[in-house]
Amino acid sequence: MSYFSKSLKRNLNKEFKVNMIQNLDLVINIEESLFGLRNELKDVENPMFDSLFDIWLSDPISCISLCLLGQR
Repeated sequence: MSYFSKSLKRNLNKEFKVNMIQNLDLVINIEESLFGLRNELKDVENPMFDSLFDIWLSDPISCISLCLLGQR
């Protein structure tokens, strides 16, 4: 996930960036096999939440969803 957030951060096309964030957010929320990732987002010591949060700020609804998943 860190790779995606770094790649999206460099992308200048806002429409593409928001669309990718929305799709990734949807996958993180509903895919059963990503249960471990959702647990990692809750871990305060893990920097994954912070790296995703920086890029997720481009889409407010996805950002709220990420905060709810991470319980922050």
